[in-house]
Amino acid sequence: MEVYYLKSSDFKPKLFARPMVMALGFFDGVHLGHQQVINTARKFGQEKNLPLAVMTFDRHSSMVFADPKKASFRYLNTLQEKIDLMKREKVDYLFVVEFSRDFAATSPEDFVQRYLIDLQVKVAVAGFDFTFGKYGLGDMELLKKLGEANFQTVTVPKKNRTQP
Repeated sequence: MEVYYLKSSDFKPKLFARPMVMALGFFDGVHLGHQQVINTARKFGQEKNLPLAVMTFDRHSSMVFADPKKASFRYLNTLQEKIDLMKREKVDYLFVVEFSRDFAATSPEDFVQRYLIDLQVKVAVAGFDFTFGKYGLGDMELLKKLGEANFQTVTVPKKNRTQP
């Protein structure tokens, strides 16, 4: 697995650009719902003969805006544990985005252009509650609209506890 650490200030997507299927999310803990997102992306990758990529973030968004003395987000995994879990999931490329104030200010349109279209994502897969862009204004419906000319968007529904 190749791991790329991306900073919004110096990210040059053309350096990494290759057609791929990408699962998007924070993936803390890689629980059953996360596994469903990754496995759905894997299925599309196999069907289209494209590598499997995952884009995740180095920290939770709340840690960027909270008072460091009062921040209380409890991670289920360290970043290194998350990387190890992705290796076990047989991910080809892992993109770890630095979640900074600069990144948080990215518009939904710029996020889609820079982090998906410019990376040549052909299928973007995320959970029903994935949000992106400034103030988290982008949702799966907007992702589909913004990407429709360049990539397919797949929304993984909420996993019901009674579902197999």
